[in-house]
Amino acid sequence: MLASPARMIIPANGMQSTRLLFMGSRAQERYYRVRFIPVLPSSADSFDQSADDQQAYKNTLAAQVTLLTGFGTLLFVRPDKVVFDTRLKDEKDTYSVHNAGNSVIALDFVKTCHVEITTQCSTIAQHYVLPGRTYTFTKEPDKVHSFVLQEGRAERTISFSTT
Repeated sequence: MLASPARMIIPANGMQSTRLLFMGSRAQERYYRVRFIPVLPSSADSFDQSADDQQAYKNTLAAQVTLLTGFGTLLFVRPDKVVFDTRLKDEKDTYSVHNAGNSVIALDFVKTCHVEITTQCSTIAQHYVLPGRTYTFTKEPDKVHSFVLQEGRAERTISFSTT
């Protein structure tokens, strides 16, 4: 995995693009956690700051609290020949989503709402189902479960309840 640029400065209220290039075999799906870790600039970091700029920055830190925020993401590198094979199983007490394909699927906008009081819902979530794995919902009385199944760029909305 190659990232460009290798280092960057993102100013307050700014943004920066990063290009990630995977150069290995795509015989099977691969997963990466990409993390952007904040650091205070120093001359050894090659952030192209002059000594005066670095000293001025250090002086501002002496009189205030500094908050550095890192962030990250998951990167899925799909195989050359992607096969989506999602199997939905509706049983008495559970509803399951099984990924029998060779690439990750996403269950997006997952929520559980009361059947009659539609504003009474759980927090919306997102779940990834890796190949060979199953995500199972437990059916609850007077509740309806719904989610958007994403298989690559294809999407479909699915909902189910105990009734």
